[in-house]
Amino acid sequence: MEIDDLRYFVAAYEAVGLTRSTPQPLRLDASTRVHRLELLLGSPLFRERAGRTVPTRAGDELYEHAKRVMGAMQSTGQTTIPAPW
Repeated sequence: MEIDDLRYFVAAYEAVGLTRSTPQPLRLDASTRVHRLELLLGSPLFRERAGRTVPTRAGDELYEHAKRVMGAMQSTGQTTIPAPW
């Protein structure tokens, strides 16, 4: 798992999935990274529900962990973590 994968996941989560308003190249990269996380974790992180993309329980749990990891990295001054888009 790479920190960039978590950055893209958090950005997608906070945007409630990858919307059509997300620029196409970024949407493809984010989708690839989220899919890689899903394979690694063995669980889907988002699903379609009533025509909307919503996080799964695994997505909610990963989001909480990812925010803590990213917060810890920022507080130690290791890196700045801007949104990928």
